[in-house]
Amino acid sequence: MDLKKVFMVHCWSGNSNVGWYPWLQKHLENNGVEVVALNMPNPDTPSIDEWVDTLSSSISILDEETYFVGHSIGCQTILRYLEKQELTNIGGILFVTPWFSLLPERMDEESNIIASPWIETPIDMEKVKQFTNSKYAIFSTDDFYVSIEQATEFYKKLGFCCHFVENMGHMSFEDGIECVPEILLMCGKMLGFELLDEVDASGHPTGRVLDKEMMHDRGILHREVALFLINSKHEVLMERRSPNKRFNPNCWGLIAGHVDAFESINSAMLRELKEEVGLEATFDDLLLFDCILHQSSNRNSCLSYEYFMRCDKNIEDFVIQVEELSEVKWVPFEEFKEKSLREDETYTFRATKENIEKLEKLERLVY
Repeated sequence: MDLKKVFMVHCWSGNSNVGWYPWLQKHLENNGVEVVALNMPNPDTPSIDEWVDTLSSSISILDEETYFVGHSIGCQTILRYLEKQELTNIGGILFVTPWFSLLPERMDEESNIIASPWIETPIDMEKVKQFTNSKYAIFSTDDFYVSIEQATEFYKKLGFCCHFVENMGHMSFEDGIECVPEILLMCGKMLGFELLDEVDASGHPTGRVLDKEMMHDRGILHREVALFLINSKHEVLMERRSPNKRFNPNCWGLIAGHVDAFESINSAMLRELKEEVGLEATFDDLLLFDCILHQSSNRNSCLSYEYFMRCDKNIEDFVIQVEELSEVKWVPFEEFKEKSLREDETYTFRATKENIEKLEKLERLVY
């Protein structure tokens, strides 16, 4: 498989060694992505020709493994580079605080002279938007250079999926911004990664954020959640996993999933509940009753946070996530317990010492 390559273009007056750029580069490289963090010429007086030529000279092949991350005027540089290229499929684009125009109240005479060509020289939007369907943009609600209305422009003209963060200014080194979790998460989405926090045995993040598949391949410890959804008949809701799942395809298991990077375990559990079976709940509905360490050097290693919740709902009223599941059913708790203890091959549950202790705790909650 070809190596994914990200070209990163900084903002006006910036360089690749300031702000959140080194932080993002480190995390992407940890995930096996090659990052080309450019330093553009004359950053205090950026010109279209100089910046586009610099980007162009750095790229030998433009293909589906090519990705772009731009910040502010760096976003314009990427657009203007692409409009000059032969149309082809690229991997994706992530823009941070992009703009077609700037708020006039923060612009002095010198800044207006520099910005004028970037604002007035048209871009072939129809051509640029055809390079990829994977286009994301992040805006700050209190950006002092870029109006929030610019998000509408990028959506309408180029089809960008826009995301908003609260009170982060222009997200530049001048704002003292050195990391923005939303940028990394959006970058992961663009690259097709499911990013998780590496954690220690106590569940505390180590600071390393990696793709789920890399976690699994290397037995790296991360967090997962699982839910015992129990009805008034003392039945457990079971899900049949999709046949294309990496682990336990076609087997019966619980509502469960991974805790995303920067996500709390409660939020992850509520998200999985909504995604997998279409059920809305609140933190108060959940009871965290156990946490189990599963550790292996060559397969899934995780801290599994076990939740309990009461629910009386007819099977036909659940809305299942067809990409992950094929069906759901209510199973009497005693049947679930019996099949789990004898390690029925159609069940994901394994009768380890920790899981047997978990069943004992669970039984007291069920009855």
